[in-house]
Amino acid sequence: MTDETTKHLPDNLKQLMEASDMKASALAKMSGVSVATLSRIMSGQVNPGVHHMAAIAKALDTTIDALIAPPGTPRPKNQVETDVRNETDILVSFILEDTKYSPNEAARLLANAATGSWVHSWTEELVDPNITPLPRPTVAMRTGPRSVAVDVAFPESLFEAGSIASLISVITASCTSTGARVEDIRIPPVLLRTYRGPSYGVVGLRERTQKYGRPLLSATMRPMAGLSPRMYAQAVFETLKGGVDITCDHTALHNMPSNNWRDRFAYVAKAVDEAQDATGEAKLHAANVTAPTVEEMLNRAQYAMEQQTNAVMVDSGVVGWSGLQSLANFCHENELVLCALGGRALHNGPLSQQLVAKLLRFIGADIVSVGSPLRGNAMARRNV
Repeated sequence: MTDETTKHLPDNLKQLMEASDMKASALAKMSGVSVATLSRIMSGQVNPGVHHMAAIAKALDTTIDALIAPPGTPRPKNQVETDVRNETDILVSFILEDTKYSPNEAARLLANAATGSWVHSWTEELVDPNITPLPRPTVAMRTGPRSVAVDVAFPESLFEAGSIASLISVITASCTSTGARVEDIRIPPVLLRTYRGPSYGVVGLRERTQKYGRPLLSATMRPMAGLSPRMYAQAVFETLKGGVDITCDHTALHNMPSNNWRDRFAYVAKAVDEAQDATGEAKLHAANVTAPTVEEMLNRAQYAMEQQTNAVMVDSGVVGWSGLQSLANFCHENELVLCALGGRALHNGPLSQQLVAKLLRFIGADIVSVGSPLRGNAMARRNV
């Protein structure tokens, strides 16, 4: 949302809160937007997303228009805002940029595209909405001269519980024919609990490394080519001995004639042990198990575990979401730290980098790396 669109938001929000005799703490509880975020919105330090705007408007019993419009401005006719969500719906925020559609048109288009009904078919006559409820737009508004934001509520019955592939397949169906981008999703707790989530996360990594009171320091090993397994392991040893807590293979370092994965895993496992002995500190190295097939990827993860390697990594952009979830399950069952790094193949896809990171956490990645906010993606600064 542009600065021009929300320039009246701070004053309007303060006035509406005063009129409702509502303090920030009460508004935060009702809207789900933190007090800190509300404070930044009211001071003009941050421009909220459409889902935050909708939540705040609902809590104040008003509309998004009333939050952002200049005093006395009538409600625009090209905005749709309905309260048709159920507690179990998955709310998906879409952005259409450089579009000719009005908010109403964009809302209908995205909702229809989600079920493949942007073209008419005789099979539509057979649809019983009582069996499977259909996606419904809840908020649509113009965020710029040629950009529109739309929130669509997807019934949880459209998704297979615990399947990240099902989740992405359903929500991105709207992107194929419309050119829309998925900015974010909000999943209700009842469905969120069907995803495993990280085995360790930040707290677990600190326990594994026994590092507290400071940031964990990690490094990706380079160069990715030109080193033998023995020399590569020596580089890992020197890096960990020098103070780094966690080292990772490069995402493009798979299996090379001069540095095959099996020898590299064995030498590096010994190097990690030697670094721990030399420093008296716990160290981690994530071995790259990216492979041609899911079966081979799990085979390499098994070998890494047998070498007492305590972490594995994978290029999240090339192994597929089902492959990632399979590896995450293996790591959880065998107490391995999972790093999902790189993902360059996902940088310009229909999912924002913020959402990619969230989905990687859903399936169980303990360490996540996504696109840089400074390069490679025109929308990345907002996404990260």
